[in-house]
Amino acid sequence: MDHVVPKEQGGQTTWTNIVLACIPCNQRKRNRTPEQAGMRLIREPRQPKPEDLRLNPMERLQRKVGKRAPKTWEQFLGKMYMNVELDQE
Repeated sequence: MDHVVPKEQGGQTTWTNIVLACIPCNQRKRNRTPEQAGMRLIREPRQPKPEDLRLNPMERLQRKVGKRAPKTWEQFLGKMYMNVELDQE
């Protein structure tokens, strides 16, 4: 889980400022915005619709990326998806 606008730059933990990132990309971006790091988002983050939240996190990710997400993400996604506390937007 990574903040698009880092917390140190005023970013908050909200649906529209959180994305999933692999460890190498997260480390490359560090405490910068994607633009500052010379990177781009695959999709702009958005608040999910209520029906999206009913899906298993892995199923939801698979629908978004169009391929099977690595099995190793399953445990992380379940914990992150259900336990992360988001600020009010």
